Amino acid sequence: MREPSPKPTTPIILYLLVIGAFATQGVVLYFGSPPFQRLGLGLLILAMIVWAAIRLEKVERAVRAMRQRRYRRQYYHLRFLVDQLISEVRRLHGMAFDGKRGFRDNAQASVEMDAIEARMHDLVKTIRQEAERLRTEAPEEAGTAEEASTAAE
Repeated sequence: MREPSPKPTTPIILYLLVIGAFATQGVVLYFGSPPFQRLGLGLLILAMIVWAAIRLEKVERAVRAMRQRRYRRQYYHLRFLVDQLISEVRRLHGMAFDGKRGFRDNAQASVEMDAIEARMHDLVKTIRQEAERLRTEAPEEAGTAEEASTAAE
């Protein structure tokens, strides 16, 4: 069964609990009169410290996971398409440079550059369609993302 996600104030409360337990432990050990009373209270407080420390680690992991989900990169497909476009620009520059230096035949370089240019036009059209699709979906997703971030706080 999945544990409920902690509230952001939970780590602060647990830190205060651990500090309070250490302070109580010191007071009991210093001022406690009978040895068995000191031992019993010391073990109870030690158990509380161990429990809080274990719980604190889980809380910190959960808070870290919530932060990572909140700052996750969006628009993966659009980013992929832009990366492809940048790659095509690099190829086009390489073709022009090779043609200029004489590594390729000018006619062959010109044909390849035309193919790269056509591919770039197709990519720009695809990027436009993807951005349009994301624009129409954005109001719904923005509302749920905003609700999730306010609920996490």
